[in-house]
Amino acid sequence: MAAAHRVPGARLGEFVGQQVRIVGKISNFDGDNATVETDGGTAVKVVGINHGNQYSSQFVEVIARVQDANTVQELKAVSFGETFDLEMYNVAIKYASGKYSYLCRNEG
Repeated sequence: MAAAHRVPGARLGEFVGQQVRIVGKISNFDGDNATVETDGGTAVKVVGINHGNQYSSQFVEVIARVQDANTVQELKAVSFGETFDLEMYNVAIKYASGKYSYLCRNEG
């Protein structure tokens, strides 16, 4: 699996066709698709779910290919449990994908 950038949900449109990692709170799950609330309440639709058991908790990380600004195709998912601090994660991602992104690149 290719490297997947951790990105804020609001910036998915910049990564169409690429693999990303998003983390969010599950607001809807029907077995085949899910809606995940990411940074600032950005709703992201997750389609083609193959790892449905990972959506049984409140928070999830999805490794996916971006289809459009609001939709990703799941490649893998990991449950982040019931008490994940999404607010703090979003602060870290803001810095890691912004002003201080050079600290988080793996160019070696």
